[in-house]
Amino acid sequence: MERELIQFLESLSIPKSLATALPSDVITFLVWKDTGGRTKVHNQMRLSTNRVGVPCDCPKKLAFGTVDSLIGKLRSIFADNSRDVEWPSFLGVGNPVSCRSVKRYPADVREEQLRSRVT
Repeated sequence: MERELIQFLESLSIPKSLATALPSDVITFLVWKDTGGRTKVHNQMRLSTNRVGVPCDCPKKLAFGTVDSLIGKLRSIFADNSRDVEWPSFLGVGNPVSCRSVKRYPADVREEQLRSRVT
């Protein structure tokens, strides 16, 4: 996964590395990874109509547990690359995965999946 993260960071409009990645880059990576999931997250329109026999075209996303696991792996990748300290917002250095916005991301994913009745 480290190689995939490095390739992703290098492909950004402003290329980054593990040494220069920000919390926003980590969230962008998680959103990008989210498109390859297997969990159907139904939108509110689908939940209200819910017709039997009609194919569902709602997006497939990563399950909450998978997102949480990815964040743990990302934290480890940055720690192994000398970015193992907490992320103080006022300094903008350290492990970007420990930033509050990245920590909030799995809770947002879980809430979205609960709203769409994914268990």
